[in-house]
Amino acid sequence: MNSLDYSAGLYKTSGETALADIFTIIAFTVTICYPCGMTDFLNIPLYEPFVETLAAGGIIHPTPIQEKVIPLALEGKSVFFESETGTGKTLAFLLPLFTRLMQDEKKTTAPRILILSPTVELASQIKETAAQLQGSGTQYFKTLLCVGGSSLKRQIEGLKEKPAVIIGTPARISDLIGLKKLKLQEITAVVIDEADRQLARESRDALQTVLATLPQDVQALACSATFNGKNIELLNGFLRRSSAAELPECLSIAHTGVLQNSIEHWALFSERRNKADTLRALIHALDNTSVHSAKKMLIFTAPAQEVETLAQKLQHKKIDAVPLYGKLEGSERKQIIARFRSGKTRILITSDLSARGLDIADIDYIVQMQLSKDADAFIHRAGRTGRAGKKGVNIVIGDEYELRILQALEKKLGITVYPKILTGGKIQFPSETA
Repeated sequence: MNSLDYSAGLYKTSGETALADIFTIIAFTVTICYPCGMTDFLNIPLYEPFVETLAAGGIIHPTPIQEKVIPLALEGKSVFFESETGTGKTLAFLLPLFTRLMQDEKKTTAPRILILSPTVELASQIKETAAQLQGSGTQYFKTLLCVGGSSLKRQIEGLKEKPAVIIGTPARISDLIGLKKLKLQEITAVVIDEADRQLARESRDALQTVLATLPQDVQALACSATFNGKNIELLNGFLRRSSAAELPECLSIAHTGVLQNSIEHWALFSERRNKADTLRALIHALDNTSVHSAKKMLIFTAPAQEVETLAQKLQHKKIDAVPLYGKLEGSERKQIIARFRSGKTRILITSDLSARGLDIADIDYIVQMQLSKDADAFIHRAGRTGRAGKKGVNIVIGDEYELRILQALEKKLGITVYPKILTGGKIQFPSETA
């Protein structure tokens, strides 16, 4: 019997073997297993001040993906790598590229590293990490953030200061290239962060435009939580390669069980017309439970137009829910995200598109108001909780059709879904009410 079975009210107990202590590297068709924790950053030939900065922050050991990507990137190799959200992908590309930059003896004032991110928020976070890596009071090289929603004139002025590292969104980088204010002929390395999002049909044109201006055989690092063969083929087509020898290494860290072990998955049945009421009842039930109260909740709904409508329905019931949607001004969006990150806003409602680049470490609950058969979308949503060793809960509010989809995803992803019902202001297993 499948664990998600409302007719019998049955559910599994979590007894699967944890995978946190073993990871698998897949490089093309070769699979090798390594135990974690065998290396620290001192054993990797990185620029020493960067290692000291990490140590000062309590970061001594590389994550599995960092342990495999960094040595390859230090050799100047191109790497496409897949790893779960929250596994340290940003440092996996910043550390080796910045080390190579410090070792570069070529005298030039042109940009050397280009880091492309799908959203303003993600690009800003990478810029912040880059600044932290250089340490306080020291600037080994200049970095410049080039993103939409900020002053183009100010970014053009910033380019006159000869930054070695450009971090930005493809659309804004493309604008600067078109205005002949940014030249990328001397770029030695490019990073495509969250590659699956940048290769989405609605955004890939800007990415392709930027990559077409880069030198042939430039070192390319591309990373994502999910990376399929089609996207690898697309990206290889966008990058100009002189021979098959210049094709990237493809690495994938086997899932360490975050989706299976750090996130608890719940299913709540609701007819489509009653979903807003079910959500309201869920929020009240969580608030009435001391273990669950005063926690952050991120709610996904579709289509995007529904975001504001759902927020208004909750607000009408005196629930302080804030919508995050595409029509917001950049400054207003930043303010909403900052309030949610700080905890001043507890409930945020968004869509998949509007949530792109939203990276907040301590979200306790994810609620999915609709469900499709797209496993990658499910992973991206659910993976926003249960980060950095913390626990989280992913809740699907679905009708009969959607819960059948969830059954299939449960089997495909190796997760355990616990059916829940709301009764008497409490959240219970169906068997508890029998």
